[in-house]
Amino acid sequence: MVWTHSHNISALQAIDRDQDHTPHNMENTSFFNDIPSLKPEDLVDLIQPSTVRISSSGTHLIYAAAPHGRKGEHAKTTLHLGEVGKKHSARQFTSGSFNDHSPSWAPHDSNCFAFLSDRGEVGKASAIYLAHINGGEPYAITPAEHKRNISMFAWSPNGRFITFLSADEQTAERQKKEKDKDDVEVYGEELQYNRLRILNVSTREVRVVHADNEQVQSLCWSPCGKKLAVVTSQMPDDDSGCRDGFDFKIVDVVLGKVLSSFHLPGAVRSVPCWIENHIYFVAGVTPSAIATSSAVYKSQVSEVMSTKSYELHAHGSSDCAYGLKQCGPSHLVAYVQAGLRDELEDVLEGKTLWSAEQCIEGFGTTFDAYFPEDDTLGRAIVAFVTSDTSFPSEVFTRSGVSGDPIQISNHGVTISKHSFGGSYTPIRCRSFDNAVILEGYYVTPRDQPKKPLPTFVSIHGGPYMRLTRGFDGSSWSQTPYLLHTTQCGTLITNYRGNSSRGEDFAKYARGQVGTVEYDDILRLVQEGIDLGLIDPNHIIVGGWSQGGFLSYLSAVRNGADKLPNGSPKSWRFKGAICGAGVTDWDMMTMTSDMTTFEAECAGAAPWTADKSSVVARKGSPIWEFKAAAEAGAIPPILILHGKEDVRVPVSQAWAFLKACRRYGVPCEMAVYPREPHGVKERAHQIDMLKRCKRFCDLHFG
Repeated sequence: MVWTHSHNISALQAIDRDQDHTPHNMENTSFFNDIPSLKPEDLVDLIQPSTVRISSSGTHLIYAAAPHGRKGEHAKTTLHLGEVGKKHSARQFTSGSFNDHSPSWAPHDSNCFAFLSDRGEVGKASAIYLAHINGGEPYAITPAEHKRNISMFAWSPNGRFITFLSADEQTAERQKKEKDKDDVEVYGEELQYNRLRILNVSTREVRVVHADNEQVQSLCWSPCGKKLAVVTSQMPDDDSGCRDGFDFKIVDVVLGKVLSSFHLPGAVRSVPCWIENHIYFVAGVTPSAIATSSAVYKSQVSEVMSTKSYELHAHGSSDCAYGLKQCGPSHLVAYVQAGLRDELEDVLEGKTLWSAEQCIEGFGTTFDAYFPEDDTLGRAIVAFVTSDTSFPSEVFTRSGVSGDPIQISNHGVTISKHSFGGSYTPIRCRSFDNAVILEGYYVTPRDQPKKPLPTFVSIHGGPYMRLTRGFDGSSWSQTPYLLHTTQCGTLITNYRGNSSRGEDFAKYARGQVGTVEYDDILRLVQEGIDLGLIDPNHIIVGGWSQGGFLSYLSAVRNGADKLPNGSPKSWRFKGAICGAGVTDWDMMTMTSDMTTFEAECAGAAPWTADKSSVVARKGSPIWEFKAAAEAGAIPPILILHGKEDVRVPVSQAWAFLKACRRYGVPCEMAVYPREPHGVKERAHQIDMLKRCKRFCDLHFG
């Protein structure tokens, strides 16, 4: 049994949080009775930065910011401008009346940047705009009235062109059919393929470079600016790449001709980067699988390319490369998850630019600034978004490979009247089967308590992701809200199948749902009890997506009197909050928009299994319901689900509700209209927080 208890204060944790800039020491933080009560609106309206980019000169940065996950009538993303290395220098640059996002600096011009916006018609249009930091109104350089979404864009190395991806605009004939309700959808017809387009920035002329009927997913420019590397899938649906794999194609910009290509049998997880004569990208360690660890690959560009044209370059064995960005002509920076640490690494130089036991939520870098006294190759300037259990997401910059980061933004000042201090305890222990070391952490609403606390057990989704120290240890601000308003502790669990631990850890998600990851959650809970952190008589479990599935599973297996290692189990969950979770894996593979992935997790799809096979039932909570209900083992249930969820259709939730009603199990179900897999409308987010608090208050007693 291995565990640590830490109150270490990093450079970030000591950063001031109050409006008057008074230093805030987290170790001495405690709750005060006169602090105003925290409202859901305080967290739902909190601005969260993202997509931070540094100018080539290394002097300025631009980033997008919006209330977390917001959409609909509240989808107003604002751009903010800051100065690198200057504390609290960020200022709002755009009005906030539009959805302005995805900023990107012009090459060799630190006064100009492009971004995407719906200014042509709020909530409907999509166009590329140019803006200058010295003033003037942003202006569209692609047709402002176009409705098709621009999924990404990239400047050419000389700044004269921009390539972007969008589907063709709807024809007048199709518009008339929709108006006349003569709009039958025939599978495979009238598909909306992303086309590869190139824009001349000065003339604003747009032409299609690559018009084959295939979905262009991402792209990057060659260093000379005469070629493009594009990643394509056969169909525009989300399942296509998982099912059929991806093709890498080298395209001549002038001729629009494919010069060479190679096929990757699995998913590509990053935008490609072209450095010298190699293309780098992130993909699975087992390329043909979806539930697999992520690594950095490289492929040498040549006239003849094949499936042997790529090779694993870095990471994926004991850690995971979770993102990749090109910085100038010769640097490649990877976002790496290593256990509970998040790191930024210059992959080609093998140099760590930042590492901390805190989450990185976005980053940008540049190496163009040159400082002979520090590094003859040029000093790295890093901008990143991070948070802590004590403060929400902010933008920081750091120059060189040493020195403290400097906080550029100050969005958390809006909730500075509330104290979010508390203790953070990393938890490490061996799994029940002794196969792996498990990692999680425990957060309390105040300093280390003198007695065990009622505890909310938070299970992340994915399953290929992981949670580390951050302000919101789950989703939609559930963790800070419950910590602050219920005074319970929160156990953040990381289980087999998630990221940050390499392929031997990630591969457990393939065909083994409902087995080891469920055992791992119980193991971490038991460890928290053994350490005196968790009150065994007051535990509620909850999660979203895969976390929702595991919460359903925890509910139907609640009556077990033994732990997976055979020792007595002396505790039960008092309730389960199941968000957008799976209850039947056969139904999931038949109805989800990610059929191939879900079948890989379940072990098989119905059309690939024998008639007698029940392989998908081993992890399906609905098939364990009858026995558990008759034994009186299922605790009260709160179900949350989006009505328009196509990843985990709401029929999964309805099945469990019907079972609860049949056997008289206390169950409350809230379905949110218009919502996809992630609930994003403001009123719905507020409702979920209130509903979760009410459930915890009732069942914690």
